[in-house]
Amino acid sequence: MRALVVYESMTGNLHEVAMRIGVGLTEHYDVTVLPVGEATAYHIAGADLLVVGAPSDQSWAAIDDWLDDLLVVEGLPAAAFDTCIEAREGDAVPASMVVAERLCEHGYTMAAPPQRFRVDYRSQLLAGEAEGATAWAERLAAQLV
Repeated sequence: MRALVVYESMTGNLHEVAMRIGVGLTEHYDVTVLPVGEATAYHIAGADLLVVGAPSDQSWAAIDDWLDDLLVVEGLPAAAFDTCIEAREGDAVPASMVVAERLCEHGYTMAAPPQRFRVDYRSQLLAGEAEGATAWAERLAAQLV
């Protein structure tokens, strides 16, 4: 089975989280991790799982545009994640929730609730968040196989 992890990263945090998610999925999936600008319909068509990440605290126009043109694959399992500044967790609708809603609008089936990974005010992942991303992905993969 194949998994596609797509992300938009402005500071490098989403890239790191996406890579860790890729590692967590590898026990059950052949994984491709791509920035949004490189992810095409070809990649999605070959996937058995789609995982999409966007930053909550910055503009994520590329993911938004990508979701507008997203290939409809009815019923394909999907998951969404984001990064957020810890103190701002309750301030706005999380990007991962918006991404999850958009995926559902395109016929995808959410395999897990949207997931958040916290960063500090210097935009660095908090201790344990990278490892948490791997663990989250391992649980996601295990429940789908």
